[in-house]
Amino acid sequence: MRMINASLEGRLPISQLHAIVTPLLKKLGLDTADMSNYRPLSNLDFMSKVVERAVAIWLNNYLAGNDLLPCHQSAYRKKHSTETAMLRMWSDVLMAADTRQVTLYCICSTCQPPLIVSIMTSCCIGYNLVSASGASHWNGSVHS
Repeated sequence: MRMINASLEGRLPISQLHAIVTPLLKKLGLDTADMSNYRPLSNLDFMSKVVERAVAIWLNNYLAGNDLLPCHQSAYRKKHSTETAMLRMWSDVLMAADTRQVTLYCICSTCQPPLIVSIMTSCCIGYNLVSASGASHWNGSVHS
């Protein structure tokens, strides 16, 4: 417990202030001579991980117990994920579209525009798909 309290005050033993950093190739097949193709992997001492975990649990419990976390935050919360965040957002979009309160704009850089057009059309949502360069590619309106 003393080590956890000391960590919150910025005082840790020297042995806990070091990590072994290993360069890890981001993807197989990338040029191994180019250092930008690597990401750092830090191996911390066992006790550092225990302290980190204890502080994270304490902080999360404190924030949740005092209603200090945003109600729609999904990161770092139990029973929340990017999937639940996406479902919530999609539900909000569909509810707003049902009452004609939203115009949906999608910025397409890596997604497949024909797939999005198909989804928007099947949900009767008007759409304007814009590429990363800002050029408008497809426009559609809701047909009632």
